[in-house]
Amino acid sequence: MIPLLAAIAAFQQAPIPFVDYAITRERALNAERLLDWQTAFNDWERILDRTDATVEQRTEAAAHVHDLNTKVTVANTDPSKAKPWPVLVVLFRQMDVSWKDKKGGSHHFSSEMHDADQGLISRAFETFQNYVFRYTGGLLKVVPTKMVVDEPVKEIDGDGTFWVSPQKLHDRIIKLMGGKKFQSVFVYLEVKDGVEELPAAFSGGTFGADQNLDGAAFSEVLWNQSRPTDGEVELHEWLHEIDWMFTNVLGYPQAASINPDTGRKIGEEGGDLDYRRPKSDLNWMDFYIHIMQDHITRQMWREATMWDPAANPWLEKRGSTGASGAESGN
Repeated sequence: MIPLLAAIAAFQQAPIPFVDYAITRERALNAERLLDWQTAFNDWERILDRTDATVEQRTEAAAHVHDLNTKVTVANTDPSKAKPWPVLVVLFRQMDVSWKDKKGGSHHFSSEMHDADQGLISRAFETFQNYVFRYTGGLLKVVPTKMVVDEPVKEIDGDGTFWVSPQKLHDRIIKLMGGKKFQSVFVYLEVKDGVEELPAAFSGGTFGADQNLDGAAFSEVLWNQSRPTDGEVELHEWLHEIDWMFTNVLGYPQAASINPDTGRKIGEEGGDLDYRRPKSDLNWMDFYIHIMQDHITRQMWREATMWDPAANPWLEKRGSTGASGAESGN
């Protein structure tokens, strides 16, 4: 077994079985009365990852987990003991494409990703890496393999606003992988160079691991030099990958995982019912932390993988270990 796979296998544990909701809830409440924070924390997490809890029951459990997170020991603080999450990071340095606007007018766009942009991208990705390690409680660490590609991207997708699909980049990405296994592929494309700008469909977009990229999920950042990312866009897209993974690879019900697009501000309707962004917040980072620490349990993070999932009762209940589905979101 190659070292990376051996390291991942070392984190795979015997599956934790389903638990009885009522019994587990009562034990958690009793543990809180006894100030036994760790037992209470474990039981509330079991309600989230090992019961068919209702939305209301999950909301209650997540609230208790949120409060107890400050009273229990962090799962891991040693990066060398974190489960590796290998990511292929590809910076396509040039674009050279033709496009049409909504009125049918023809345009041409070319760009070059300069050294300064590459430096900003590297710093943003490092910030994203820190976010993953910190907010998974040290259970996962992103391990990047960075490549810069000089050959221009000449094909785009969209109508009026544009992006580049994994299908357009498929052969190039597979070649860059070189036979190695990755959990994720992150692609950066320069959509503004000086005053020239390609109308971008979004700042980032994600597909699940069903795009024939040897089991890797695909995320794309449309890099705009006038609006550089700071790791938040990367985290948002990665959480789309994670949301897709839990339901499509690991078999969890959708209720057990949270879509990062479901954040809502105070006064807004819908979305994740136990979070509302205060007007004073400048970004969505608190919502992403809420997803990673209050909804996704430590056991779920330990199980996280895009390929070859270890046995768990949700997969047994579903009766399949194959991934399905398509685009996660943007």
